[in-house]
This record gives sequence, C-alpha cells and structure tokens, in this order.
Amino acid sequence: MNVFLLAACAVQAALMHADCHCNKMLLEAVQILYGALAHWRIDAGKDAYTCPNKHHPVVLWTTAGIAHFRWVLALALALCERYMRFKGEKHSCENHVVSIGLLLDFNLPEIRAKVPQAPHEDEFVDIVERLIGHSGAVDAARRVPRCTVGLPLGCNFAVFCPGLPSHIATLPWAADIERFYFRGSDHTVNAIESYRALIAVKFVVGLGVHVTWHGKSLPPPDICVYVPGACQILPLGYERPASKRKRAADERKQQLQQQKHERMQQRVLERDAKRDAKRARKSAAV
Repeated sequence: MNVFLLAACAVQAALMHADCHCNKMLLEAVQILYGALAHWRIDAGKDAYTCPNKHHPVVLWTTAGIAHFRWVLALALALCERYMRFKGEKHSCENHVVSIGLLLDFNLPEIRAKVPQAPHEDEFVDIVERLIGHSGAVDAARRVPRCTVGLPLGCNFAVFCPGLPSHIATLPWAADIERFYFRGSDHTVNAIESYRALIAVKFVVGLGVHVTWHGKSLPPPDICVYVPGACQILPLGYERPASKRKRAADERKQQLQQQKHERMQQRVLERDAKRDAKRARKSAAV
C-alpha cells in the first residue's frame, strides 16, 4: 500500500505513473481514502471498500490533514482519467472516488473540528494519538521517514514508504538500493525525488511485467535521470525477472514435458507387462 508522490501536482503525478500501476495504485488510493474516513468516523456506507491496513503510515498521513486527503483524492481522480485513456473503459473505482469527494464536502465542518487543514511534521504523532490512539498506529507514525521538502501542493510534510520487490529485498546489495532512493540533504528527505528514485529502481530491477509509460518503454525524463545511478548498484550478471506471461508459459511447458515423460513411462510399463505375459504363456504351453 502506497501513494506515489511523483510530482507536487496530483494530475502531473498521475501522468508519471507507469501504465501497469494505474489500476493497482487507483485501488490503493481509494482504500486509503476509505481508511481515512473510517478514522474520522464518517459513515461511508455499506458499499465502501475495506482498508486492508488502517495503521499504514500513508493512511495515517492522509488522515492527519484535510490537504493530504484532498491531494490523494485528486490523484485518484487523475488516475481514473489515465485508466480511461489507457484501457478505453471506466474503472470500477471511479464511482467510489466521486462518492468520497461528496462525503468530504458534506462532512467538512465535522472533519475540520477533528484535524487541521495542513498540519506540520511535529503535529503528526499527536494527531494520530488523539484521533486513533492505537499503539500500533502511533508507533508507525513515529517510525516512518518524514519529508519536509519536495512536497505535494498544500502540504507541509509528507511520508516516504519505500518497498523493494520481494525478489530483491533479501539480496546482499539491497541496502545499497535502499540508500540510493532516499534523496535529500542536511538530514531532510525530499519526498518527490525519493519516490521518483524508487520508481527508477523498480524499473531497473524489474517488476515481473513489461513496464511502459503511455505505451513507451522508457520512464518520463524526471524519473529517467535516476536510472543510471540505479543501474550502477546492480551486480554484474543480474537478470531481470521474467514477465508473468513468460513465467506462466514456462510453467505450462514444464507441465507438458512432465506429462509427456509420464506417458512414455506408462507405455514402457505396458510394453514390459505385455512381454512378460507373453513369456508366461509360452512357458505354460511348454
């Protein structure tokens, strides 16, 4: 679960998402927004999606400020438009995004009484503790890296939640990759640059799918600038994981080969059984 803060403007950030991320990140954005509404104790109705991790740092950040919520909502709307252009059909989450926007406007006075418009970094933990109170949520708010530069429009801080692909996280050079995508200076983390570097890392190490941006094989220039640095970290001989389609084809090929081998073994057994039976009949006749 994450929100890719790839640009200060939510529309620009949506345009910088990879094509394969439009569907997944739109669903996650809607789940995050529903999680924030639940923390605000706003009834979203029986058709609302369930947030799989209400104590995730991104959910807490979205809950902590109205400006944060509005930015994620704007990103979700822009991703709906991206999906429509990419797939040529309406995403099933689009109606939920519209409903969430109406819920925000209708309950805005109540929400303003609970959280500020754009809280500062030092208010984050206090808001989570006051509003949610769960020890797991408070610990998550304390531990998550916070960014004070490279922020979404209207926000005074952001959180950075990196995540390496599972086939990379356990390798010896994973720590070098992690140091690479934390961007900033003077002990400050730049949210936008860090997320752009994270996407560059995902592109370089491979996601197991063919990654494109608006049908093109290379990421946007603002992400592409981080690709050479990520490539330098990878060891010689590193092979990107095969796509899901290729893995499925390889598995199917292995299954067919195994079935062929089993059929051949069965034929050998049947031939040997016939031969032994023939010999037995001859012996009996003698």
